[in-house]
This record gives sequence, structure tokens and C-alpha cells, in this order.
Amino acid sequence: MKPRVFLVDGSGLVYRAYFALMRNPLVTSRGENVSAIHGFLTTLLKLLREEDPQELVVAFDVRGATFRHEVFPQYKATRPPMPPELASQIPKTKELLDAMGVVRTEVPKMEADDLIGTLARRTVAAGKEAVIVSADKDFMQLIGEGVRQWIPPKLQEPGQWVDADGVVERWGVRPEQMIDLLALMGDTSDNVPGVAGVGAKTAASLLQQYGSLDGIYQHLEEIPQKGTRGKLTQDRASAFLSRDLVRIRQDVDDAVLPATMPVPDLAHRPGFLEQLEKLEFRRVIESLGLRAAKTWETQYRLLESADALRDWLARWRQAGAPL
Repeated sequence: MKPRVFLVDGSGLVYRAYFALMRNPLVTSRGENVSAIHGFLTTLLKLLREEDPQELVVAFDVRGATFRHEVFPQYKATRPPMPPELASQIPKTKELLDAMGVVRTEVPKMEADDLIGTLARRTVAAGKEAVIVSADKDFMQLIGEGVRQWIPPKLQEPGQWVDADGVVERWGVRPEQMIDLLALMGDTSDNVPGVAGVGAKTAASLLQQYGSLDGIYQHLEEIPQKGTRGKLTQDRASAFLSRDLVRIRQDVDDAVLPATMPVPDLAHRPGFLEQLEKLEFRRVIESLGLRAAKTWETQYRLLESADALRDWLARWRQAGAPL
């Protein structure tokens, strides 16, 4: 069995964890929302516990414009601003990773996708297996010999492994056709225009028939559906622009990427325990056995009537304490 290198989409997992718990957030006694950090950490610990990776790295997006904005200034322009409660958790997640000893990477003007794409190529070239940890469909263009994707569990759903056959089952095209599929259908979340009126099913059908985006346009006049032919004709430039936007780079300079990505021994990371205590992740501390399990002291007062509850709530709010 080949050594496995796990390439984690840090930005994507933090976002996913935050929105999964947005209606019922995890809040510390200080009133800090730590849902995204907790969800991210839970996923990472599950991965370490169940999959036993030989190497591990977490990639993050950087704030500011990327090379894609130079190609298309409106790239991601329609996204709403990041919620402040999410923005505040990203640096704390990075601090936690540093305390764990987990290698992380981010490069100016690049997205996490491009770092993962390059590291996946490098991993396969070294005779190892690359496992991309993300729910993002864009990564499916990288799947192939030596590259699989693991979609982390969501709520009560199990995690899912995706290989080349899984891409065909999900999207009706091979992994190497995913770039063209994404170019045709576009992506509203990233403001990738695509071809207006062409969705996933139509795009897959066209690629099954003509092989690629280039093949579709070479045989444009042969497409029997007049409406589809008209849409493709009108948005030809948009389709090829979108292909440039959705293509994940695999040529990021190795000099700016980590040379080694060892998996840390969490039992010997005292700073990790300190971070967990600061975040009040008590169950995580005990589940990892970082110290002997203890009974956490609590104080309570029994409120025996609705009037007593209302009085207590009024005094609690007056004190400015979080509920």
C-alpha cells in the first residue's frame, strides 16, 4: 500500500463547519462563537484517528486578489461579506493548527485549490497517494491515478470517498472532463459565468457526445437542439474564460510550499492542550486523553417558577452575560 498524503482544504472546511452550525452555534463562557473551529478540529481528529495518514498539510486561501482576479476582475464579486463571527475564527484555527504541530500553507495570489493541486501532482510523482479532503466539487478534476477525494461527514452523514468511477457516477463525465463541465455550467458562488442556461445535465450530455469544450465548439453546427446551440454561440467567450477560471493550477513554485508534512504526536504538544482549554473544548481534551478525565465543576440554582425564571433572565441580561 502506498504512503498516503492528506491534503486538507482548510478554508473550505472552516466555512462548512460554520454554516452547518450557524443556527445552533457553539459559544464559550466568554460569548465567543467557536463553532467553525470545533467543527474543523472534529473533522481533522476523525481523519487522524480513522485514516492514519503518513503525511498531512492544511491549505488556506489568502485575503485579497488572486491571479484569477487579474483574468476576470468580477471573480467572486457577488459573494456577501464574510460574517464577522466566521472571520474571527480563521486566525484562531490557524493558531490551533500551529499548536498541534500540523503543517499549514498559504501563498499570496493563490487559492488553497492551487496549492492542493500542486501538492497532489508532487505526491503522485513521488510514488505516494494523494487524498484531497474537501467537499468542493472543483477538486474532482484532479482525481485519477494516485488521487482520491474524501468528503468529510456532515451532521449524521458518513464521509464519502470519491475516485474516478465516483466522478462519473455523480456528474456523468470523467475527471479529466470536469474542467469543461464546470466551465459550461458556471458557478454562481464564485461568479464564474459559464454558458447561460446550460446546467449540469446538458453540459454532461454535450461532453459525453463531443468529448471536450473544444470538441463541442468544433461540432457546434451538429448540435440538434437549436436553443442549446444558440446559447453556446452567444456565450462562447464566456465558456473559455470560465475554463481558465475553474482550472486548478498544478504548477505553483515548490519553493513556496512545504517540503515535508509530518503528522504530529498530539500527546507531546503542551501548547495544543492550552489552546483546547482556552477554547473550552473539554470533551476533546478528555477524548484525546491529554490529561485524566475529570468532573467539571458546575454551579446551578433551581428556578421553581416562571416568575423566578423571568427575574433570573432579566438580571443575567442586565449583567451583559451571554445566554
